[in-house]
Amino acid sequence: ALEVARSEPGAFVLSALQDSLLSAWSSRLELPSEAVRQLLEAQPALLELTATTVKARLESLAALLGVPLPLAMQLVLKHPALVAVPPNATITRAKNVATALRVSMQTSASLIAKEPALLGVLAHCGAEARACGLADAAGEVAAAYEYWTLEWLQRQLREARPARNTSFAGLDRQ
Repeated sequence: ALEVARSEPGAFVLSALQDSLLSAWSSRLELPSEAVRQLLEAQPALLELTATTVKARLESLAALLGVPLPLAMQLVLKHPALVAVPPNATITRAKNVATALRVSMQTSASLIAKEPALLGVLAHCGAEARACGLADAAGEVAAAYEYWTLEWLQRQLREARPARNTSFAGLDRQ
């Protein structure tokens, strides 16, 4: 048992969990028990929180990223560290990403959703990133991403909603 505790602390902690705890977390987070087990194995420190707190963090992350809750849950299952950080710290780091890359918060959230490691990189080596010009290069990439994403969304909107007839002349014929 000691070897398991040293090699896989998350698995060791979860082996001691009762099924009732997993089912309670599963129902509160609206996730399958296996997904909850994987999340807790990856981030055993979450056991110090209540399931309600973890759900609130998920909702906050979904709001920050501007995505539905199920999509935020999928992202957290791929990158469990996202839910281990309090929401205010995540929002502050997202603002730091937006500032460092000189992009909007919306673009920052989109970039973080695609690459959550940005939160950690700019939190730990922001000075180095600014000194080597990474922020300028990344800012140009982010600006291009923002422009083309906005361009694509506008094109999709135009195709979905063809030009409307705003004339009132058609109302007289009725």
